[in-house]
Amino acid sequence: MFAGNPAFAAVLSDSLNRQGSGALVSGEARNPDEEFDKEGPIEEVLASCLRDQRQAVVQLENLEKVVKSALERERKQFDRLQFAFKKAGNDRAYAQSLAKLRKRCGGSFYFPLLFERGEQKEESE
Repeated sequence: MFAGNPAFAAVLSDSLNRQGSGALVSGEARNPDEEFDKEGPIEEVLASCLRDQRQAVVQLENLEKVVKSALERERKQFDRLQFAFKKAGNDRAYAQSLAKLRKRCGGSFYFPLLFERGEQKEESE
């Protein structure tokens, strides 16, 4: 019955060993006006389950923070790469436009920062 939750089964077993196996089904109805010093087996089991569940929630919340942080880093990296990709395309188009202009002018002007030596040699040959 409790094979999926060994912690629950262990707590229930310990509680029933202390209070007897009939503790779950025997006894009188609890008077809500009475105060009790000790928890019954059901309360012990549920308290244990609550502690375990709270711990699982805290672990998942921490994992959520890690995932959100990683997602934000990846989004920033994507934006940077997208900017670099667009800039590279724009730079290439600009360099091609200048190369066409230089050819039209008969190579009378030279921009050393825009052209690599390999490109200049190819164009001059």
